[in-house]
Formats: sequence, C-alpha cells, structure tokens
Amino acid sequence: MLNITSLDTVKVLKEIFSRLGYPATLTCDNGNQFTSEVFQNYCKECGIVLNNIIPYWPQMNGEVERPNRNVLKRLKISQAEIRDWKEDLFSYLMMYNSTPHSVTGKSPSELFYRRQFRDKALLAPDMEYKTIDEDLSDRDLRLKEKRKEYGDLKRKATDNSLEIGEKVLVNLIKDNKLTTNFNPTTHTVTGVTGGDVNIRNDDTGKEYRRNIVH
Repeated sequence: MLNITSLDTVKVLKEIFSRLGYPATLTCDNGNQFTSEVFQNYCKECGIVLNNIIPYWPQMNGEVERPNRNVLKRLKISQAEIRDWKEDLFSYLMMYNSTPHSVTGKSPSELFYRRQFRDKALLAPDMEYKTIDEDLSDRDLRLKEKRKEYGDLKRKATDNSLEIGEKVLVNLIKDNKLTTNFNPTTHTVTGVTGGDVNIRNDDTGKEYRRNIVH
C-alpha cells in the first residue's frame, strides 16, 4: 500500500472481505492505523474481535512474522539474481499454497479453499474436490500443544505469579550498552491475563502493556 492510513486500510480490507467474508478475529500490531477509533469502529461494525499484540513482543504475531521471513528471503534471492521479483513471488506463493504441511498433511489451499491447487505438479484434466478430515484441527491442536510444552521446557518457563497491585521493575529498550537492564522507577501491576501484563508508572502515571518477560 502506498498510503497506510486507517481509511486506506479499511478500504483494502473491504475488498478482501467482499471475497472471503468477515473473519472472527483480526490480529494487528500497534500501528496508528490499527489503534485508531476509525479502525476499531469498523471492526466493531463487522463483528470482528480486534487483538493488538503486546508492544515489543513480535512472538505474539508469529503466524505473520514467520511467513514474512520466507517472503523476504525469496525477494533477496530475486534481487541477487536480477530477476523480476513479482514473478518470483508468484512462483513462491504457488509452491507454498500447493505444498502439504508437515503437521496437517494438507496444503494451505486445501485447508482454506477445501480443494487442491492445480499446479505444475498436478496437471490433471479434472479438479477433484476433497473433504477435509474432521480430525485435522484436533491433530493440529495436539501437535501445537506438544511444541508449546517443549518450548516452555527449553526456556524454563514457569507459571505467572504476578498479582494486581504488585510493584515491579520493567525491562528497558536499551539506547546503548551502558543503559541499565531495568528502569529504576517502580511500576504497579494493573492487570494480568496470562503473560499479558498491564502496568502503571508510579512516577508519571503512564500505563503500558508488556509481556511477562519484560
């Protein structure tokens, strides 16, 4: 998009939703176009639950960040080989959407459109529409939970014991190597939802939203 104002973003979403329908939820970062009253009202009118990720915690939006890394890699290859990046991107998307996933055993096109893409690897004269396995989502959920347990064990994660009203120190975004790890000003916990913590600066009264690791 050349312009990323709230109105321009809503206009693009209207075109997408006219083809695919309204999503149940929408996960966004904290850009001004996603936190504005215009955008929030649009989501409310369409019955979309808007989830803004925790600042400085990109892992919360990993489903977007990971594919973005793949796309960036493809663009770098295209530039290095002095090729048409749009053509290469289309080829990559065709390959990605028609390749079965290691967890689900289905390609993204099968899960999303409930049919298999007819790519160069499958040039059948007739397109066969397949029914998605009803147990597929359960299997996907089980494997994701298994990976979560492994990740928690590797990071030595523990249950969140913070309580509302508790005083905490907050990890800083470092300006340089001499910056202290934590802001010396205490903050008061005003809300806790799992690893999502709301805090208030005891000096300025300003409120923040951070992940528990902060």
